[in-house]
Amino acid sequence: MSELEAQRRMTLALVNHDPTEAVLIPRVKTLTGSGASTYTDGPPRASQRFKLSLLNYDQRPDVTLAGGVVRKADYHLIGPHDMQVELGDHWTGPDGTRYDVAGFTEGWGYMRKAFVVRTLKGERVVPAL
Repeated sequence: MSELEAQRRMTLALVNHDPTEAVLIPRVKTLTGSGASTYTDGPPRASQRFKLSLLNYDQRPDVTLAGGVVRKADYHLIGPHDMQVELGDHWTGPDGTRYDVAGFTEGWGYMRKAFVVRTLKGERVVPAL
């Protein structure tokens, strides 16, 4: 087994130890009737398993969301190397918390690793796109 294959297996073990399962909803650029562009929810992706890893206070980078709103990233989403996830994807948890993919970090070919911003139920939602 190659080192890359071993790392991919270890990533799956990490995910399976404390998984989150969600249907990610992509944001799709569309044109309005006046010709301006906007982002709307696209067709949901198939359900996927990944790990949400809470970032420490000193690891939380600023991310700029739609309209120039700056927020701190809350989590790393860690998924298999072939996970389908893109900037702007979002999902809502069972408690009404919304999670938005706001950026990416290194995955080294054996994982997909993204920054996630959470919006608690009742807060104003600002999508990543």
